[in-house]
Amino acid sequence: MPDTTIELLRLSLAVSRAQQQTHMENIAGYTGSAQQVNAVDFGDVMSQLSNLDDMSKNKYISHLMTDWSDTLSRQTTTTLESVSLDNEVAKMTLVASGYQRSAELLNRKLAMMQLAVTGGRR
Repeated sequence: MPDTTIELLRLSLAVSRAQQQTHMENIAGYTGSAQQVNAVDFGDVMSQLSNLDDMSKNKYISHLMTDWSDTLSRQTTTTLESVSLDNEVAKMTLVASGYQRSAELLNRKLAMMQLAVTGGRR
């Protein structure tokens, strides 16, 4: 059975990557006037995860990750509005720091598992 923490961290990394990609696309498409702006919102996914037990979380995350492009398309909205470059860069920076935190947590979790398996020997 997969470790729930690792699966949640994998999902967090995928969500952060999708959010950062969306912000980069919004910045790249900047015209100075109203334009199509993409947004990725996984709030409903996170709400659903908070109501599940560990076994159900693993199954749900596995389902999300198996068909990631479909999951991403369901969570992406497009609107016509003006883009603030400062806001997009700030959002991108926040997402990048979240990605970095998740990657660091995943590395620590894997290192602890390796330590447990090897009995503290390197």
